[in-house]
Amino acid sequence: MQVPYDTIILVDDGNDNTKLIVRDFASEHNKEILILRSPYEKPTRALARQMAINAFLENTVSEWLFFLDDDAILRPGWWEVSKELMKDPAVGEIWGINWDLDNRRKEYVELLGDSYKEYLIRAFQIRGGTHDTLYRRDAIRDVIIPHWLHVYEDAWLHHYVNCKGWKSAINEIGIIHLNSPISSGFMSDAQKTIIKYRLLLKYGIDTDEKVKIRIKNSQAVRLRYSISWYGIIYGTVRHMIYLLYGSIKQFLYALSKSKGLIDCNNILHE
Repeated sequence: MQVPYDTIILVDDGNDNTKLIVRDFASEHNKEILILRSPYEKPTRALARQMAINAFLENTVSEWLFFLDDDAILRPGWWEVSKELMKDPAVGEIWGINWDLDNRRKEYVELLGDSYKEYLIRAFQIRGGTHDTLYRRDAIRDVIIPHWLHVYEDAWLHHYVNCKGWKSAINEIGIIHLNSPISSGFMSDAQKTIIKYRLLLKYGIDTDEKVKIRIKNSQAVRLRYSISWYGIIYGTVRHMIYLLYGSIKQFLYALSKSKGLIDCNNILHE
């Protein structure tokens, strides 16, 4: 692994052999390991992530905590870029772009006239993500993630750091993300058809007139895409935000004013 580290923190609420595998790995590589288990009957991701943060703060003197998913492979040069980003004392969070192993999402986004890289960055700015993310000690020192968040706890953590005044830095080298959403129902048959006919149109091959109309109305395609991924309520809201606002600051302002979903006062006083 290209990132130097001393301690592995594992919060394992499962019943498989994860503990044994990680313990053997730590022993083989001469690393300290902290293995924890939630004391709750129904553990959540928020509880597990909070336990990891607390263990980091209470048991280490390291400046940075690194979350790394098991389906994320650091691309060559990731650490060299991150080291440079760490030098900025205003940076509290460093996130690497999650490049998909499967190219179909890239093809789909670009067929809609969008930049794949900018799309992934915007998604992180809104959704957060901890698949390969570094957090500065002072940026998360007082964080208390709402215990009931079994999803979006990473989004809450991302916005907490920003609300505390810390900057999020983007490592464009990023990772190869093995867990492509395409393979788990990300793209419906209708969306696959749209891609196919969009390619036919691109190369001048005539297609059904109704399909032409649907494809040329790219905003409708974007909306269906957003709803299929995020659900009808959040997907629609996200699509409207995508159309109206081009920066994360504008997004935060609009969403906090219209829905109260992201409000720094609420986050910092949770």
